[in-house]
Amino acid sequence: MDVETSARAASGKSDFTGIFVKALTAGALPGEVTDLTGQQLEQAAAFLAQTARRRQPGTAAIAIQTIAGNIDGRRLMRIAVVNDDMPFLVDSVSATLASHGVEVRRLLHPVAAVRRDEDGVLSDILDHDTVGERRESLIYLEAERVDALERQELARGLASVLADVRAAVRDWPQMQ
Repeated sequence: MDVETSARAASGKSDFTGIFVKALTAGALPGEVTDLTGQQLEQAAAFLAQTARRRQPGTAAIAIQTIAGNIDGRRLMRIAVVNDDMPFLVDSVSATLASHGVEVRRLLHPVAAVRRDEDGVLSDILDHDTVGERRESLIYLEAERVDALERQELARGLASVLADVRAAVRDWPQMQ
């Protein structure tokens, strides 16, 4: 499981940052991104792109990063979850955050058709409606910041719940 709880800034632009900016804004509901500056949106997209850069199918990539400074007087963190697209992801991630007492301020959830090489490195992001390609769920959240130990516990909790969701979705057809 690729779990990163680093406070490193996602400053290095990925070739996919621009595509991730479009993905984050295209599916957003009215008001979900209007308060983000262009720079904040680009930083969010770069963070999500860095998280998505390498991931093996069947595993989740999870990253948690503190956001420098304060926004509206609040100290925030961002969370990225990249996973094979399947039901129950957003509800399960949200419930895990709530169980840790974390208040979500923003949640964006584009789904993308992607290609990865044999090492799991992202090689292409295709049009959303491309048929026959792997679809990945890209979840970006901003939430009230928690301390470093709590971020590690949160990352472990997210990894555990995503593994449970994967097992439930995999086993569901056999249970019918």
